[in-house]
Amino acid sequence: MEPYRYLVMCMMVLILVPITNAMNYQVFKAKPELQNKDIDKVNMTELDSLSVIRCAVQCTHDCACFGFNSIINKCRIYKNCNLGDSVAGDNGWIYFAGTTVHSSVSPESCKMLYKDGNTVSGVYTIYPWDISDLNYRPLQVFCDMDTAGGGWTVVQRRLGITLRFDRDWDAYQVGFGDPNDSYWLGNDPLHQLTKRNVSLYISMTGLNGSSFYKEYPYFFIESEATKYRLHIGGTPTGTLVGEGLVSTTDPDSDLRGMSFSTFDQDNDLFTALNCAAWFGGGWWFNACHLAFLNGPSIYWSPDFVNGGFLNQTVMMLREH
Repeated sequence: MEPYRYLVMCMMVLILVPITNAMNYQVFKAKPELQNKDIDKVNMTELDSLSVIRCAVQCTHDCACFGFNSIINKCRIYKNCNLGDSVAGDNGWIYFAGTTVHSSVSPESCKMLYKDGNTVSGVYTIYPWDISDLNYRPLQVFCDMDTAGGGWTVVQRRLGITLRFDRDWDAYQVGFGDPNDSYWLGNDPLHQLTKRNVSLYISMTGLNGSSFYKEYPYFFIESEATKYRLHIGGTPTGTLVGEGLVSTTDPDSDLRGMSFSTFDQDNDLFTALNCAAWFGGGWWFNACHLAFLNGPSIYWSPDFVNGGFLNQTVMMLREH
C-alpha cells in the first residue's frame, strides 16, 4: 500500500498545479488514518471515476479535499475538509487533504523575475492580474535587467519612429506593437502594474547615441472608470532637462490628474480642439503638453522639441 500512496501523491501535484491560482497552488496529501472509513458527507458530491487521476481533476477551485475508492470506482468531492468525523467500515476509500502553497513561478512583474535570477534583458511573460480578475491573462513584456539595478517592466518603447502610435481608444487600452521591438503595453496593464507603488523611468536616446533619463519616484494610473487618470510625483532625478510631465510654471501643461485621450476619446482640458487628434497619438493631455512621447515626433521641452533628433524612447516601471 505504501508504494501506491506514494505514486498517487506524486500525481496529485502534477495535475493540480495548472488549475490553480498563478501565484498559489494546492498540494493534496493522502490521509492514511482515514483509509477504509466513512466520513462526514455534508457538502460532498459523489461521482463515478475510473481512476484517482480523473477524481483529482474534479477537485478544482471550490474543492478542499477528495476521496477515491478503487474498488467501486467512485470519487467524493468535498467543499469543506471536515475529515475528523469518521467511522470504520467503508472499504476501499482513501482521502486527500489540500494545503495551499505560495509560489513565485508566475511572476507579476519584471522585478520579480529579476529577484528569481533572470538577469538578462529580453522578452518575458508576466501575470499582473489576480486569477479572479476578468482581465487575467499572461502578458508578454520587455524586461530591462541592466538599467539602474535592473528589474524594469517596459510599458512603452519606440525604436525609431516606424510603429504608428496614432491609435484608437481600444488599441491603447489593450496595447499594440511587439515587445521585441516598439510597443505600447496597454492602459489596462498599466493600471494593474501601478497598483504596486512603482517608479517611472523615462529614457531618450539621440541619433548620435547620447542618452538622457528622468526617474519619477511615484507613478499611478487609475482605471478606465476615470479614463486612466495620471498621478505622478516625488522629486525627479536624472539628466533630462525641463519639467516634462510635471509643470509648476505652466498650469496648462501640467499632466498631473489628467485623463488619457485618443483621437476618438477627447478627455483633455483644451476646449478648442482634441489634443490627441491634433498631435497624432494617445497621451495624458492637459491643454496640451510639455512632454509627449507617443506622437509622430517626440516632444520633451526644452531638450527635445523635434523628434527627428531621437532614435529611441522608453518608459518603464519598477516596484519600490
